[in-house]
Amino acid sequence: MAAETIQAIRGSTTAPVTIPMLIGGRWVEAGETVEVRDPYRGGLVARAPRSSLADLDAALATATAAKAQAAALPGYERAALLRRVATLLVERADRIAEVMARETGKAVKDAKAEVVRSQDTILLSSEEAVRIEGEHVPLDATAMGAGKIAFMLRFPVGVVAGITPFNAPFNLACHKVAPALAGGNAIVLKAPPQSPGVIHELARLFVDAGTPAGVLNVLYGNVVGPALVRDPRVDFISFTGSSRVGAEIKAASGLRRVALELGGNGTTIVHADAAVDEAAALCARNAMRLAGQS
Repeated sequence: MAAETIQAIRGSTTAPVTIPMLIGGRWVEAGETVEVRDPYRGGLVARAPRSSLADLDAALATATAAKAQAAALPGYERAALLRRVATLLVERADRIAEVMARETGKAVKDAKAEVVRSQDTILLSSEEAVRIEGEHVPLDATAMGAGKIAFMLRFPVGVVAGITPFNAPFNLACHKVAPALAGGNAIVLKAPPQSPGVIHELARLFVDAGTPAGVLNVLYGNVVGPALVRDPRVDFISFTGSSRVGAEIKAASGLRRVALELGGNGTTIVHADAAVDEAAALCARNAMRLAGQS
C-alpha cells in the first residue's frame, strides 16, 4: 500500500481517502472501489473497497489458519488486548466521530457518544475473556448415573462471520469483534457500505493494539456477504440488520449457530397521568433518532 495512501487515511478527512481491506494482518487494496459521499453535503468522503470473492477466500483462509492461534491465547492475554483497544479508542474518539459524521450524516455529538459508549462494549468483553468457564453436570437423577461425575468445558467456536449495519456502525461492529476475540475466535467482518471509514478506524485500533495477524479480517461491499454466510469455513454467524436478510441468513446457516439482531417495532405507552409535554418531546426525538432506526 502506498505511503501517501496511509497518510491520507490518517490525516484530515477534508480530502477523500482510499480505504484498504484488512486480510491476514496486511492492508490490502481492492481491485475495485466505490465512492462514499457525505449524505448531508454530498461531497466525496472516501473510496471504499468492493471486495471480491477472491478477497473473501483469502480472508477466510487466513482466519481459518489463525483460529488455532486465537484459541491458544490465554484469557488474560485476550483481556489485555481488548483493554489496549479501549485505551486507543479514547485517544482517537474525536477522529472516529468525525469520520462517522461525514459518512452517515449523524451529528458529531451523537457520533462521539456512540464511540465513547463502545469503550464499555470492549471493556465488558475484556472482563468476560477471563470468566469463560465450564459446568458440573449432576448425573444422580437416575440409578445409572448415581456415583458418576460429568463436567462441561467450553472451547472457542473457530471462525466467526460478522455483518453489521450503518445506523450505529462503530458500536455494533464492536459488538461483533470484541466478544469474538474475547472467546478466542478469529473473525471476518463485513462492513456496511454506508460507513466503511468507521470500520477501517475500528480495524486500525485492533491492529495497533497488537491483534495477531489473521485473527481479524475486514471486507467491504455487497458482493461478499451472501458467500460469507454460506461458506463452510465459517463456524458461527453474527448479524445485525433487517428481518428479511436475517431470515435469508438463517436459511443458509444449516446446522451452524447464528446470533441475529433484527428489525422490530417498539411500542411506546403514554399513561393517563404522564407529563404529556415531556412525553411528546421524548417520543418525537426517539422516534426520529437514527432516521427511525433506534
